[in-house]
Amino acid sequence: MLTSLFSLLPSYLLFLILIFIIFPTVLGVFLRLSLYGKLRDLEKQVHKLVRDRASTGIIDKIRQRFRDASEKVEAVNTTAIIDRVFRQERIQILGISVPWEVADRFCRLLPNLLLTLGLIGTFVGITINLSNISTTLNQVDGTDIQNLIDELQQPLQGMGIAFISSLVALGCSVILILTNSYRNTTALKLKILSTLEDYLDNVYLPEIPSHSRLDRAVDRMVSQQQEFLTRFHDNVTEAVEASLGKVADKIAEGNQESTDLAKQVYERFTETAGTLSHGATQFQYAIESLEQEVVKIQQVGDKLTQGATIFETAAGKIEESQFAENLDRLTASLAETQTAFADSTAKLQTNIEDLTNSNLHAADLAEQLSSNLNTFTDSLQQSAGQFEGVANTIKNSQFDLTLLEASENLQTTQTQFTETITNFEKGIDHLGSAIAQTENTTQQLNQVSEQLGQLNQKSQELAKLNQDKLNQIRQSLYLLLKAISDHNFIKKTVSGLDTLQQQNQKIIQSHQNTEQNQQSTQEILASLQYNLMKLLTIISDSNHQDKTLSSVEEIRNVATQLNIQLGEVKEASNTSESLKQKTLCEIQSELSQFISRIDQQQVLEKTVSGLNVLQEQTQQLNQQSQQILENQINTNQSIKQ
Repeated sequence: MLTSLFSLLPSYLLFLILIFIIFPTVLGVFLRLSLYGKLRDLEKQVHKLVRDRASTGIIDKIRQRFRDASEKVEAVNTTAIIDRVFRQERIQILGISVPWEVADRFCRLLPNLLLTLGLIGTFVGITINLSNISTTLNQVDGTDIQNLIDELQQPLQGMGIAFISSLVALGCSVILILTNSYRNTTALKLKILSTLEDYLDNVYLPEIPSHSRLDRAVDRMVSQQQEFLTRFHDNVTEAVEASLGKVADKIAEGNQESTDLAKQVYERFTETAGTLSHGATQFQYAIESLEQEVVKIQQVGDKLTQGATIFETAAGKIEESQFAENLDRLTASLAETQTAFADSTAKLQTNIEDLTNSNLHAADLAEQLSSNLNTFTDSLQQSAGQFEGVANTIKNSQFDLTLLEASENLQTTQTQFTETITNFEKGIDHLGSAIAQTENTTQQLNQVSEQLGQLNQKSQELAKLNQDKLNQIRQSLYLLLKAISDHNFIKKTVSGLDTLQQQNQKIIQSHQNTEQNQQSTQEILASLQYNLMKLLTIISDSNHQDKTLSSVEEIRNVATQLNIQLGEVKEASNTSESLKQKTLCEIQSELSQFISRIDQQQVLEKTVSGLNVLQEQTQQLNQQSQQILENQINTNQSIKQ
């Protein structure tokens, strides 16, 4: 059958089928397989690039092209770059370099081309067959059947050309369509394109330093902004210094003034504390001396009573003597002692008045300090408001993050100013409480000064009474001594008075020792005052507990030293009292020996009556002094509390 079929084909038709159908079909299949193999290798390279970041060949070209475009263009057309590189790639076929796009298009168009060639062959064969049949029918006679059959062989050969060429072209087209479907390069190419686009846009693009027009514009804007910020910093600095420099200077001056005032207040407080402590010590010393004087007066009263009894027995034996002069000396020394006591009480009153004045001055200074602190807090609040306004303007400017940071710094500065204001207000509250305590102490000191004034008045009255009584005693003794004649015991009396003078010198020395102990006590009190001020300054800062403990220890040591000195003072006073007792005993013995020889009885009676009156006055004086001492001790205890 095939032989009969091929017998219908002329030789030239076989050549044309080989040239126009078979050869293009083989070429199309080879191109399709080669192109598919290239794309398959490219797909492997793309997957390797995504996985291992390794690239060769066409991938390097695509990456370089994409890098160049991304450095120059803001939005890179990745698809166009990949398609352009693909169009530039070629494949070798029979020594001829063919682009991939041309080979792929040829493989896709070849089946249709073969079908077209088959249809052309069919139409050509049918046309040839129809022309031959028409000529044959016109030439052959109807009776000659054999001749008609022979003439129809040539038209049938034309029909073979038509259908065989179409059949071969259709078969080759089917083969090419199956090959294109099995090795679909279009789908593989789209897969490679999508993978490359994903890699370039999402993986490779972030790794490339951007130098697009937008980036360059942003860089220029950043540089200009940086220059502007530097200039703005300088301008803002100059403006702030110009506008707020004076305010800051005023604030600094106010701070300096407040610190100076605080130092002055502390110094005045230290002076006040010193004067208080000194006044308290002097007052205590005065009380002790007053108690001693009261005891001495009581003892003198007792001795006078004893002397009165002795005068009663021996008044008649007194003769002419120089005892009046010595007695005048004694009365004068007693008057001097009384005036010295009055002067000491007056000095004590003046010291207390100075103390009250210093306390009032300290209160005035504290009030001035509180007013200055109030004005300072007002100025600080105004400056804080100005700082807040500056911070708001800088915040509303919205230049850059640097300006925001500057506004935050100004806000923190404002909070710090408010904190300092609150701290100053707390300090003012503490100062107010201290002022109230100072006022209470001043009131108590005023009360003490009033009581001391009353005590001074009473002591002056008692001094006047004592002076009057002494004058009366002097007159009576003068009358007594007029009647006294010379006696052999005058020398003994003079010697007794000499011994009395020596004992008085010893008493004066003991008083000097007592004054030295008092000076050392005052020095210790000054050191105690200094340590107390150190303690007050340390207590103001609650974070220095160790310093407070050390100051407390120093104060304890000073207190122990003070107790020791007070013990020494007491011992010295006891020794002075013992010396006075001895002196009085000797005076009593001498007077007893002297009075035992007195004969004048009338003068003795007057003297006894005067001594009785003096004893009554001394008892009244003792009672009043005891009442004053009790009141003063109660007042001192209330002040200490």
